[in-house]
Amino acid sequence: SCGPPRGSGAGASGGGRGARGGPQELPHFFRAALATALREQALAERREARERLCRDAQRLGRFRRTMLVGMGSATDREASVQWEGGEEALQIEDLKKRIASQRLFVESSRKALNGKRLPEGAAGSSGGAAPMSQEELDDEIWEQRELCFSKLEAVKRDEAELKEREQRLRAERDEHLRQSRAIEVEDHACFGHFHVLSSRYQLLRLLSRNAHSTAYRAYDLTTPQHCVVRVHTLDPKVTDVQARLQASARECDQLRELKVPGVVGLLDHFVHEGGSFATVWEHTDYDPLDVYLRRGGPLPEKEVRGIVLQLLSTLRYIEAKGLRLEGQDLRSSRLTLRAGEVKVSGAALLGLLRKGTGSARPLVGARALVRSSSSLHDAETQPDSCDRGDTQDAEDDGGDWGRSAVRSVGITMHEMLFSKTPEVP
Repeated sequence: SCGPPRGSGAGASGGGRGARGGPQELPHFFRAALATALREQALAERREARERLCRDAQRLGRFRRTMLVGMGSATDREASVQWEGGEEALQIEDLKKRIASQRLFVESSRKALNGKRLPEGAAGSSGGAAPMSQEELDDEIWEQRELCFSKLEAVKRDEAELKEREQRLRAERDEHLRQSRAIEVEDHACFGHFHVLSSRYQLLRLLSRNAHSTAYRAYDLTTPQHCVVRVHTLDPKVTDVQARLQASARECDQLRELKVPGVVGLLDHFVHEGGSFATVWEHTDYDPLDVYLRRGGPLPEKEVRGIVLQLLSTLRYIEAKGLRLEGQDLRSSRLTLRAGEVKVSGAALLGLLRKGTGSARPLVGARALVRSSSSLHDAETQPDSCDRGDTQDAEDDGGDWGRSAVRSVGITMHEMLFSKTPEVP
């Protein structure tokens, strides 16, 4: 975006109540033309995404669900999707067969060389064919051994290529599945009217939808810049809606003052129609950490150390401000990464709006790693489910949220180093 620095436009709006006609506000006719162009671009993006999925299906194969997606843990949901066919999968199978045949050739050649020797009396025999001397036999054995060594090196290269292609295929299939689900959710939700919220935020794409909130990729027509808009649905059991909205506004005002590089910033908030509440967040082009690891494999130890220090520094800053962060929001499925810089979802710090309940306590219980669906990472990476992270019960921490958070950082560190979560005894 070509707008002013972050926070200078939407952050100065005072939660939707400030002056909209500041010096940075674009003329009305320009904003209308910009909104029209953005809607057309979003429609073209949706059409292009559908065409790309159809093209990629021939190369990646087609998937089918064997159980209800969204039930059970993330591992169960991944196992519920089975892939069939695909040109890339067939090429990988051919590569596996070639490697197996080369290894079989090397093993049979080695066995033949171990038992190969000059028969007794062969050197002095006077048959029709020229007798093979010991020197000639040694040369033949040496040539066969060198051929075996050459084939083994070729096999090692093929195995490295096989591992890389399998890893890339898994990452591409995960992305293909994610995009397919995103389009499915958009179609199911009948999203396509592209409303403008608060006469300012042009909705572009539906990112996620669950029982408590709906997230959209949007564009701020005032700043201008890309952003993420989350519309939170309040608990229908709440009687005093106005008091609840005021408390949510105060909480957002406090969170908007939180300026830390490791947390996605809150830009604006306002009351939406139907008694709901909307929050506007910075739009980041970071990659989800778990997707990054599946695509590129384990990270170097120095890079992991730097990421862990960033997370611990963010935790210390949040604690100093009197806020709390759930442990599972520090897992790889909830973090985003780019160029060695990691970010935590700012929506994870919301207490009143996080789960649509009436409690304002952001996390005090002994069960720290609980199911949640309000993180910004969920909005950008898992559009069709209520939550992306595994539903895990933490050990009893005696109400110490910090211990749970640090343990989650340790689990994420292990996953970055070894591309797998640590084994639970």
